[in-house]
Amino acid sequence: HILSKGGVSSEENVRAAKECLRRLASGSVTGGDSEVDSMIDAAKFMLSWPKNIVPVSRGTNSIPTATIVSIQEIILALNAMSMTMKGVANALNAYNSQRLQEMKAKIDDRHTAMKGLRFLTGLDRDKISINDPYLGISSTSDLINVLVSQEAFKSVERFQKSDLGKNFAPDVYALTALNIPTNADPRAYVPWLCDIVIPSLSTGNPLLESIRIWCCKAADNFDEENIVC
Repeated sequence: HILSKGGVSSEENVRAAKECLRRLASGSVTGGDSEVDSMIDAAKFMLSWPKNIVPVSRGTNSIPTATIVSIQEIILALNAMSMTMKGVANALNAYNSQRLQEMKAKIDDRHTAMKGLRFLTGLDRDKISINDPYLGISSTSDLINVLVSQEAFKSVERFQKSDLGKNFAPDVYALTALNIPTNADPRAYVPWLCDIVIPSLSTGNPLLESIRIWCCKAADNFDEENIVC
């Protein structure tokens, strides 16, 4: 598999990737359900690439076939797949078109998440370790959840105020707030939670009660552990 080689930025891999997408598109349009299945399988692989690269054995050791890849390469690969799927979906029957559109929506969601990751964290150095946990993000919700779990609340706030982040409903951010580690320093998350998340929710939104319950649990945790901020 081309992506199992790691990055796609080399001229050789770019040519091979374009040819692969061309064949997938042609087969899906002229073939049947099985050919559409092949394109969907390829898209599924890209939802967790490069974290899903299968190790290969060399002697007594198993090592990844590639160890580094850039965020930009992931963005380019996802965009190419999305554009290909868009063109193919328009030429299929209603059933297969819907299947492809549903998978394309997932590809687009990860594409947005990766652009958000590049915007927020400055992780896009020349190359990033394939074992970096951020590369496992498969959707925008994943991105926000990972940032919250890492207590990167200023980054979440930046994303929420960005052009990318404004496309998501307040409930998306409120749900991730429930994943704040209960032992996190309140000074880090209270400005985001109280000044941005809670005011964005309408009166009567059930998430307000969920946040209240979470806050009580966090307070209890601080009392039990005798934590002083």
